[in-house]
Amino acid sequence: MLLARHLLARVWRVGSPAAQQEVHKNRIAVGAACSALLFGAPAVAAVCIGNCGLSGGTDGVVTGGHRWVSSNGGVGGQGLGLGSETNGSTYVTDAFVANGTDELSLEFNYVTSDGGGYADYAFFQLLGGAGGPLTLFTARTTPGGNTVPGFGMPPIAPGVTLTPAATPIIPGGPVWSPLGVWSGRCYAGGCGYTGWIRMTFTPAAGTYRSASAW
Repeated sequence: MLLARHLLARVWRVGSPAAQQEVHKNRIAVGAACSALLFGAPAVAAVCIGNCGLSGGTDGVVTGGHRWVSSNGGVGGQGLGLGSETNGSTYVTDAFVANGTDELSLEFNYVTSDGGGYADYAFFQLLGGAGGPLTLFTARTTPGGNTVPGFGMPPIAPGVTLTPAATPIIPGGPVWSPLGVWSGRCYAGGCGYTGWIRMTFTPAAGTYRSASAW
């Protein structure tokens, strides 16, 4: 297996002053603290726009070491333009080469102290392929139903497998330090966390480049 070619992760805050939402990546990219899933040439020169970091072990509801991206402390921008975005963060790795048979395997955990009245979201993309960005993961806050995949968001690319395939939120005010002052708080129904969700995908051969357009 080959982990993390050129990867883009973004998380966006919508509307509410209490809205803080995150997607965390376990076992991905440069210097990730967990597990030996990194094969092939590793990414270098990773870039964070906003607020990103690396936790070496369990932090509140998020178990194990993980790389994280948080809208708490993020920068202004339009995100995907889904409506009322106020700020967000982006994490990008540098280039990888795929041989067409390497499997990309990642895990995600979406954590939000906001509620469904402000439908925050996060997504993860593989960039640089001939057909444009490939969306590998989406999550969006909702007061009912599945948080993953995110409603009203770009479709997950063909060939992507998510395990579990659909995930409602584990409700309650999530304790997790990158939430800052909102850790342990719940603004409205829909707050909580998903737990780790596994994504696997085998991209076509090629060199994958990252790009961040807000």
